[in-house]
Amino acid sequence: MAESTTTNPRVLKYRAVNKARKEAKSSKVGNKKPSKEIKEKEMAAITREMTIHMHKYLHKESFKKRAPKAIKIIRFLAIKTMKTHNVKFDMGLNQFIWSQGIRSVADRIRVRMARLPIEGEEGKFYTLVSYVPVASFKGLVTKTVEETEN
Repeated sequence: MAESTTTNPRVLKYRAVNKARKEAKSSKVGNKKPSKEIKEKEMAAITREMTIHMHKYLHKESFKKRAPKAIKIIRFLAIKTMKTHNVKFDMGLNQFIWSQGIRSVADRIRVRMARLPIEGEEGKFYTLVSYVPVASFKGLVTKTVEETEN
């Protein structure tokens, strides 16, 4: 369809803007952003120790769902923090969560999350979450644990 000739200033301005946008877009084709490979950080084995405020997540949760929900919350936080989808729980952590029963989960839990390489598979990791007993939660912050402390 041939372009119709118009004297309407709005239509003329619209056509000029569109033409300028197309030209700018075509000139940017060669100037792409850096590839995704450059942005990705190198994954390495690391261990973090953190306090999880369980009461914040379990508030208004029905009694018979509190301990199972606590497990799900810790798994979610481990995936989010350590950026691995394979999460394994230490037996001590599971025993601590369930020690007071299904409905009385502790308000705070101190855990150590370790990102470890999967044996036999290069570049793949899993997260091991274990319980850290503490006398008081006052003044504790999330910290990266050196390998000598383990």
